[in-house]
Amino acid sequence: MENLRGRVDFQINFTVTQKNQSELIRIFDLAEKLGAAALHIFFLVPTGRGREEDVITPVRQEEMLRQIEGEMDRRTLEVQVTCAPQYARLKKPGHGRGSGGCLAGRRFVFVSRKGEVYPCGYLPLRVGSVREKNFIEIWENSPELQALREGRLKGKCGRCEFSRSCGGCRARAYALTGDYLQSDPSCRLEA
Repeated sequence: MENLRGRVDFQINFTVTQKNQSELIRIFDLAEKLGAAALHIFFLVPTGRGREEDVITPVRQEEMLRQIEGEMDRRTLEVQVTCAPQYARLKKPGHGRGSGGCLAGRRFVFVSRKGEVYPCGYLPLRVGSVREKNFIEIWENSPELQALREGRLKGKCGRCEFSRSCGGCRARAYALTGDYLQSDPSCRLEA
C-alpha cells in the first residue's frame, strides 16, 4: 500500500469480528496514514467461512456504528459501512456512500460465476439462473426478490419504524434463523 500511495487509488476493507473489534480507530488511522482513498467496514455475516461465534453483539455493533459516525465528522476518508443496515437510522446526511439499509434483492443481486442469482453474495438463497432465464425475468418475477422489495419482513423487523430504510440484514437473518424474512438478530432495537 505504501508503494501505491499517490500512484493508484486503493481502498482498505475491514471485517469486524469479536477478535478485532477494538482495532476500529487504528484501522481509520492506518487508512489515512497509508493514503487509502476509502475504508469499507464490513460487519461479519456468519455464512461461508464466517462463524457465528465471531459475530459481535448487537449492543457492540450499535456502539461501533456510532463510533464510525463520529469518526466521519473528523476524517476526509470515504467510508462505507456494509452488512450493518442499522447504520441507515444513525448516519448523518452526506456521511458514507449510499443511503444505508439492506440492498439484498431490493437494489442489488449477486450473479455467481455459474450464472446463479442470489439476493446478495452472503445470502445462499438461489432465486434463479441466467443460464435458464433472462435476468430481467428473474429480477421482476422471483417470489423471493418480490418479497424483499415489498418489505414482507417478519418479527421485530416487520414491525420496526425503520423497516423501509434499514430492513435488517437478510443474510444474517437467514444464517441465524433459517428464514431470510425473519428479524435480523444483530439489531438491538425492540420494535
